[in-house]
Amino acid sequence: MHGKKGFVHAFGALNQAHEHLKAGKKSAEMTMKYDGSPSIVFGHHPKTGKFFVASKSAFNKNPKINYTPEDIERNHGHAPGLVEKLKAALEHLPKVAPKKGVFQGDMMFSHGDVVHNPNGSVSFTPNTITYSAHGTEANNIKKAKVGV
Repeated sequence: MHGKKGFVHAFGALNQAHEHLKAGKKSAEMTMKYDGSPSIVFGHHPKTGKFFVASKSAFNKNPKINYTPEDIERNHGHAPGLVEKLKAALEHLPKVAPKKGVFQGDMMFSHGDVVHNPNGSVSFTPNTITYSAHGTEANNIKKAKVGV
């Protein structure tokens, strides 16, 4: 969201948090929803123990679980952008993901999505919001193969 609509949305969220804290509530939970695309499911399959990636189709009656690049092509070949993201996730996430569990998150960037700006910052637009980072965060993003 940009302009007045974006400001009104951000102001409303901040005002709601302020009112909650001002009321002296003992517990509060705030979360941040990142606007990435696609939403991916990944991890070690509970039955096979093999690492997999999937789109939201993991929750279908007949789930499309991908263990290999060939699985990705077979299940998602009709959507080249999704294929690229899932292949990047399959290649790089096993190196950093916990050895147990299944996770879901939004893909924020993969190869070629990150813009290196002249001032040293980086930016990327996974869906409708453009994110930017400076300093240490920018350096970490520059080294990353994927962002989830």
